[in-house]
Amino acid sequence: MLNGKPAANQKISIRPNLEVKAAGFQRVAHSTELTTDFAGKFSFDRLPQGTVTVSRWVDRSFGNGAFQTDQSLSETVEIIAGETTTLTLTGDEPK
Repeated sequence: MLNGKPAANQKISIRPNLEVKAAGFQRVAHSTELTTDFAGKFSFDRLPQGTVTVSRWVDRSFGNGAFQTDQSLSETVEIIAGETTTLTLTGDEPK
């Protein structure tokens, strides 16, 4: 929700929270992205168990055809195998 209203057509990503356990440990970071529906709802299916960060992303235009994508809202949640996790990202439209 943005400014108290459902937010349609918003970019949402989910990525695992990975910790580096030892020196020399390499990890592959990945994320999955989608767009909210007309009611501002989104759903990721068949996620692996663990801690993830769900974020909203906003494209900011520089007026010359160039743009930058910034994270504007974010929540960390625990995914438990076989269960449904519900999350509401809430905040104000970035200025």
